[in-house]
Amino acid sequence: MHHLIYLSQATRPLSAKALTCLLEQARQANARQHLTGALYNNKRFIQLLEGEQTVLEAAYRRISQDPRHQHLCKVAHHPIAARRFTQ
Repeated sequence: MHHLIYLSQATRPLSAKALTCLLEQARQANARQHLTGALYNNKRFIQLLEGEQTVLEAAYRRISQDPRHQHLCKVAHHPIAARRFTQ
């Protein structure tokens, strides 16, 4: 089990509706991949994801190619003993 934390900036301002849509898409994708975590937005995103290392790396690659994100920066990627977040 690993966790990965990244920061990014939205490429354009997100309306409340667009942010809700992004959150729903992320929740569905994360549930399918058995990823847990938290997302925070205040003009910039910070997200912590937990899961198997290969799944996290694939998710990060997808996020890095998502046109809604720019200035992506991975700030942590470490093994963990157990999840802190539930699905």
